Amino acid sequence: MSDPAEFVCRGAPRDLGLDQAGVDPKAIRREARAARRGRGDSDRDERIARDVRRFFPHLSERIEGLARGSRARPRDLARILGRELALEDGRARRASAGLAVGVAGERTGAGPLLGRSLDLPRERTPRVRLRRSIPENDYRSLEVVVPWLVAPIAGVNEHGLAVTVTSVPPNRRAIAECLAPATLLAQDCLQRFDRVDKAMEWCERRPAGGSASLLLADAEGALAAVTVDGRSRRARPPGDGVLVGLGRSLRCTTVEKACLAAESCDVERLFGILRSHDGTMRGDDDSTCRHGEEQQTEGLVILDPARRRLLLVDEPPCRSSLDALRSVSV
Repeated sequence: MSDPAEFVCRGAPRDLGLDQAGVDPKAIRREARAARRGRGDSDRDERIARDVRRFFPHLSERIEGLARGSRARPRDLARILGRELALEDGRARRASAGLAVGVAGERTGAGPLLGRSLDLPRERTPRVRLRRSIPENDYRSLEVVVPWLVAPIAGVNEHGLAVTVTSVPPNRRAIAECLAPATLLAQDCLQRFDRVDKAMEWCERRPAGGSASLLLADAEGALAAVTVDGRSRRARPPGDGVLVGLGRSLRCTTVEKACLAAESCDVERLFGILRSHDGTMRGDDDSTCRHGEEQQTEGLVILDPARRRLLLVDEPPCRSSLDALRSVSV
């Protein structure tokens, strides 16, 4: 396995987007062309762009920088972002598919851990990258991203706040009032907050669309989840020391049971749970390590907020070993 590519974004929001665009502009344009060829709704694309400008102005500026730097059309990037709502016409191409789990300190023997599978499209699997964000006047963070999205899949910041986000197909109510995907909240949390309680308050108040969940942990030992369903918000503490984000129900149940059954759920044990085929060799869409018709697990990340680090493998974890986990600190 080669080390995941790492890059730095620095400065004002538009500069952050420009820096990201410079890393792999061909990949961004290729994804933009694919979005243009697919089924879409131009009115919905415009609504997505409008709602992002209104409710996530810094991220809107990042997207402008990403479009300018890569020479991609802004409307195509809006369509790509719309996939994260997990609507029918973009469900298989979204980056926010996956499985996320949080384990409290009493189960790890140290601080809390967040784990997340990196489920990506089989059709043209993008390689995840590590991004160091150094925003002007906000907190530095280390994040797992795909090149054409400005918000991360998972990350940890300089103060030890860690975040993962996953999404599922929404009902009509969840997209009726806002089409800025709730997955964008992950970037806000990393840039603005150092504690779980502050990030939760922001997520509970901020308008966003779709059905998604954020798992949050911090260096002080706090662990919680916020589930977004359009205007509705639900905060959850860790029941019996384990939290699972939104995802395919059988996978979520399997991982939750495995974490609860473990005598100690440290990094090694969590890695073993997330790389499992659940006692079979099928590895289908309901397996923890997923090898389905549309998406497959192309890696996993474990966030360790107490040490302000993440551990990442960017190949199917079932083919990997604990030694392959690359540890990177903020």
